[in-house]
Amino acid sequence: MRRNLVKDRVDSILFIGEFSVNLSDFRSEFDEYRETMGGDYPIVYVDIYSRSKVKHSIVLMLSMVGETENAAVQIQYDVRSALPTPPKAILRPENALDKIARLVKEIDYRTRTTFSYPSEFFNPSLPIPIKLGSNQISSYDEIWGMRLVKTSEDGQRMYSVIVDMPTEEEIDLTITMPIICKPQPSEIMTALDSIISISNLFMTSK
Repeated sequence: MRRNLVKDRVDSILFIGEFSVNLSDFRSEFDEYRETMGGDYPIVYVDIYSRSKVKHSIVLMLSMVGETENAAVQIQYDVRSALPTPPKAILRPENALDKIARLVKEIDYRTRTTFSYPSEFFNPSLPIPIKLGSNQISSYDEIWGMRLVKTSEDGQRMYSVIVDMPTEEEIDLTITMPIICKPQPSEIMTALDSIISISNLFMTSK
């Protein structure tokens, strides 16, 4: 799951999913580790690594949803992470995914990925900022960001992209996208490839 996100201009990635699970099977897989972590939810898995001399972190949190037999999983990547190196007792996220894969075939994730580009070296595919005419929106002069939505043939939202210029020096992208995939590290990497390929549609090098 370790990936150099610096070269892809990624700031953060968030996967949030929920799946049905047999409670006794879930406890069989996770209770021993949960007890070593103090016995509470969420169960936390952490990995800290460096790529391009930049610190990355991956945090996976796993919990049960109320009194139901549903489990929730959240996977968070952060670039330039401030997290300290975890104790050796804390396992890496791959360990959790390997166990989840024994319980469920697929997970329906909601994902949000943020990117940041220096405007000195990149151009957005949208011509922002956009100057407004005097009769368009009173009290405002320019549009420095917008959301675009890609839909399927039957009108379902496939993904959305927010393009924003918080300053003249920076262009930010935020991609939100539902993804269904197997709970395996290689599948998470494939999902990241899909998200990053969308970002490349919106930014070009000068």
